[in-house]
Amino acid sequence: MMSTKHNLPGAVNTESNSVYADENAMASRSRRRNRRRHGAAPRQLNPLKPQYCNLVNLWREADAKKSHPSEWVIQQYANFHQPFVLDIGCGEGEWALKTAQECPDLNILGLELRSEALTKDRRRQAQEMPNLALLDANVLSGDLKVLLQDIHKVGGNVAAVMVQCPDPHWKTKHRKRRILGPILLQTCYDCMSLQASLFVRTDVERVAQDISILSRHLFVEDAPDNLLERLCRIPTERMLYVNRKGGSMYQRTFRKRSEPLPPSDDENDEQEDFGSEEPLFGVYDY
Repeated sequence: MMSTKHNLPGAVNTESNSVYADENAMASRSRRRNRRRHGAAPRQLNPLKPQYCNLVNLWREADAKKSHPSEWVIQQYANFHQPFVLDIGCGEGEWALKTAQECPDLNILGLELRSEALTKDRRRQAQEMPNLALLDANVLSGDLKVLLQDIHKVGGNVAAVMVQCPDPHWKTKHRKRRILGPILLQTCYDCMSLQASLFVRTDVERVAQDISILSRHLFVEDAPDNLLERLCRIPTERMLYVNRKGGSMYQRTFRKRSEPLPPSDDENDEQEDFGSEEPLFGVYDY
C-alpha cells in the first residue's frame, strides 16, 4: 500500500515541480557557501603556498617608509612594557578582542593567516584599543620569529604563546601544514624566555598527543600558572561550539627547557611525518 506524503503548512512539494526543485537546491547551496555555522571550523588553507609567504614583511615594508619596521609595536600599544600574549591562528579575532577587554594589564597580539577572516570592522576595533593588535602572519614562513624579535627590540616581554584549536590537517601527507609542528616549537624555544609558556588547546586528541611527543626535547609539560588560568577562563568560539556538541577539549602547557635534549625515537618518527623543517615554497604538490 502506497503512503501519501502531505506537505507541511507553507511548504512546497518540490518533487512535483522540477523548476522549484532546481531553485531550492541552488538557494540551499548558496546559503551553505555564504553562511558558516557559528564556531564551526573554517576551511583549511595550505600555509606552504607561495601567496602566504612573507605576509609580515609586506606590511612591515609599507610601514618602514614612515618609521623603523620594529616600531609597529610602539605604534600599536600604549604601554609596550606590559606582558605580551600571542594568539596564533586568532581567526576572526573574537577571543583576542574579549581578552584585551577583560585583561587591560596585558598586550594581546592576534596572528591570522587568512586575511579575509579579520574584517575591517574588527581591525578598526583593534586599532581603537590600547592593548590589542590583529596582524596577518604565517608562522610556517618565519613571520612569528620576526614579530617576536620586534617585540624584544623595543623592550617588550612575551609571557605566553597561545595556539587554540588549530587546523588538524588530518592526512599524514598534510601534517607538515600544521601550525603545531617543528617550526613553531623551534621558534618559540629560540625566542621565548624560560618564564614564558606555550599553551595549546584543541578539540582533537591526536593533535594534543602529537605535540606532546614533538616537544619533549625542547619543552617540559607543566601546570598552567596564574596568567594561563586567567586566559583559560575566556572561551573561544570553537570551544563553545564543541561544548554544545558534547565534545571534549584537550589542553597542554609547555615551558622551555634550559638545555635541549636529543630527540627520542618517537620524536624522530613524528618529525618524518612533518617532512622538512623549512617550508619549501613551490616544491610541494598542492
